[in-house]
Amino acid sequence: MQSLHILSARGDDCIHWNLASAARGSPRAATAVAEAEQVFVRAQAQGATAYCLDDPAHPQRLDAFEPTMGCIIIVPRLIGG
Repeated sequence: MQSLHILSARGDDCIHWNLASAARGSPRAATAVAEAEQVFVRAQAQGATAYCLDDPAHPQRLDAFEPTMGCIIIVPRLIGG
């Protein structure tokens, strides 16, 4: 099962999907993949950075949504001061 975690002041919000179910035509799984992609694109437009944590020792920065990744973390832009 794949997941997208969006870090926020509330902790993190999470979207889960099963790519295999989506490939088999499950409308619910396909909707979850589409929702995750929309959240990803919207977050990047707001300056967030996304990482794939499939290998926690070597996180990989993502510039585009990849539904096959196991665990995606979105980190909002941090504002210093």
